Amino acid sequence: MNLFLREMKKNRTSFLIWLILMILVNAMMLTSFGSVAEMAENTEAMLSQYPKEFVEAMNLDILKMTNILHFYASRTFLLVTILGSVYAIMLTSNIISKEESDKTIEFLISKPISRVSIISSKLSCSVVYITMFNFLFSFANLILLNVFKTEDFSIKAFLLISVGAWLINMIFGLIGLVISAFSSKTRTNISLGLGLVFIGYFLSLMATLIERLNFLKYLTPFSYYNTEDLVINMKIEIPYLIITLVLSMICIAITYYGYTKKDIST
Repeated sequence: MNLFLREMKKNRTSFLIWLILMILVNAMMLTSFGSVAEMAENTEAMLSQYPKEFVEAMNLDILKMTNILHFYASRTFLLVTILGSVYAIMLTSNIISKEESDKTIEFLISKPISRVSIISSKLSCSVVYITMFNFLFSFANLILLNVFKTEDFSIKAFLLISVGAWLINMIFGLIGLVISAFSSKTRTNISLGLGLVFIGYFLSLMATLIERLNFLKYLTPFSYYNTEDLVINMKIEIPYLIITLVLSMICIAITYYGYTKKDIST
């Protein structure tokens, strides 16, 4: 019995729905680039229409809206980091626990399959789908950017944006696995997972807008990879990359430990 292929098949439909909807939404957003670029010719006039806090939070004070990659970074990066993380944590927060809620755990336990194998299959499925989601979304956007662009843009910066979004989505996906390993309540898991995503984004906003709360940036993945570093400086900060790696390893270790020690009711 190939658990990995079983999981891939079970989660295929939701993956395709999320991917297609995200690409369509982003395509509609990119169609507004022409009008925004025209407005941006008078940058000060355009930015004056928005609150200062909003301008700084969206990095509109450093991004040039006449450049399609900057436009992409100000809108799509936010879209894929938040909604992509929502997809990731909805995928993983129930990928383990639903075996109990759907009463299929009895079938799995009756087979010569260890709990470690169950976790490994579900972890592999989650990593593959989150990676495929980000790769295909980025590939589609690369095509769209070339369709709507008015001037050349940096491929390096585009790739960094894509990698940054993938890393943020992956962190939340692994956090979802931890939730799923310990809790068998599907609705609670989804609510908790979504809450963590939006709390994480709120903390990143607070760290950006309020100087004395700048320390909050270390507590949320949304602050690890921001548009200023990825697009303007064209780099990924190594300390944040190390934090991401360590946090990912901790989540994986806790997931394996928690599920192997869990008292499963059949």
